[in-house]
Amino acid sequence: MKSGSRGVGARLAIVTGGTSGIGWGFARALAAAGTDLLIVARDRGQLSAACRYIETDFGVSAYPCAADLSLREGVAEVTEALHRLGRHACYLVNSAGSGSPQRFEDTPWSSLARLVDLHCHATANLCHVVIPEMRRRGFGRIINIASLSATISLAGEQEMYSASKAFVIRLSSSLNRRLKSEGVYVTAVCPGLTRTRFHVNDGTAERVRRIPGIIWLEPDAVAAQSLRWNERGRELLVPGRINNLVYHLLRKRFGIVG
Repeated sequence: MKSGSRGVGARLAIVTGGTSGIGWGFARALAAAGTDLLIVARDRGQLSAACRYIETDFGVSAYPCAADLSLREGVAEVTEALHRLGRHACYLVNSAGSGSPQRFEDTPWSSLARLVDLHCHATANLCHVVIPEMRRRGFGRIINIASLSATISLAGEQEMYSASKAFVIRLSSSLNRRLKSEGVYVTAVCPGLTRTRFHVNDGTAERVRRIPGIIWLEPDAVAAQSLRWNERGRELLVPGRINNLVYHLLRKRFGIVG
């Protein structure tokens, strides 16, 4: 990686899950705006390739941080990487996530516990790490990726996934309402079906394969709309016209979190 000389005076963004999917969309969008990146992911090879691409194509500094945020020590590794850089984060995008395709009682508790640690502990802990300096400087932008499934209370599978993402919505909303007047904006983003490897990784690709293409979102579009929404200080975004319509229709019939 580069020495970081290009990053002197530039803003820094932490992007978790930043080598693929929605996180990769955020990484490229922020780099295109001249923001240096601390990219967090588990795969060292993908991290190195992503950082080389960002630095070559966008002329900003990109720093790799190999960490598994489903483990408690993962957040400590991110904090240590930030400390080694000697910089503070102006942006934080919590995009790392995983699914749980089986029913609650059919899934090993160890798997569910890691999912909760990834979605809840890591998201909250990283917010806790960066917010004090953001408040001191009067500027901070935080985007936490939740899910459309977290906004409604329906029976079905992935109960723990939806519940953990509902936590992300509540945390983001509460933080935004308190910190917005200090220049720190926190937005929960609730994508529906998005063209990433998420469903391949959690084993539900066949289940969603026949869903019409008009329903699906593109990662870059989600990232771009999220950044615009966050810059306005909005606390909740359901990207995509169809998803937004579904969300507002269901608000009238079912219990809504957001």
